[in-house]
This record gives sequence, C-alpha cells and structure tokens, in this order.
Amino acid sequence: MASSLAKLTSISTQTLSLLLERQRLPPSSVPETTYLPRIQENLAKLKEGITKVEGDNVVEAKEAIKLLKSQYGRMRSMLSEEERETVPE
Repeated sequence: MASSLAKLTSISTQTLSLLLERQRLPPSSVPETTYLPRIQENLAKLKEGITKVEGDNVVEAKEAIKLLKSQYGRMRSMLSEEERETVPE
C-alpha cells in the first residue's frame, strides 16, 4: 500500500511540475503536444490509482487519498475547459 501511495504522490508531483512549466512558458513558444499528452496520461493514472487505493479501504491511506484527490482537482482545474473534457472528473 505504501508503495502505491508513494507512486501516486510521485505522479502527482510530476504532473504539477508539467502544468506549472506549461503555464510559465508563453503559449506560442511550446506546442501543446509537448505537455498535454503526458499531463492527460498522468491524470488518468492518478485517478485510476486513487480509485484503486480507495477501494482497498485501508484506514491508514484515507488522509493520503484525501490529499491526492484535492491535488487532482486542483491540477484538473489548471487545464482549459476543452482539455478538462479529456480527463475524468
């Protein structure tokens, strides 16, 4: 369980870094294809992992899952409306 949470935390951190880097650069300097596919892939993995760990119903993981869900929501909100349609809620 701990390794699953560590992996999900790592995916979350990587995704946030990609989102922040994408926001930092002028839109004309970086094609969307550079970051968006990886961000979408990471968010899908994160959502799937959260659902799996949540389904395991481990008491010790509840707080970590709560934080990961919050991070997921914040990162999803950093996407444009069109982009959010490609990522599960």
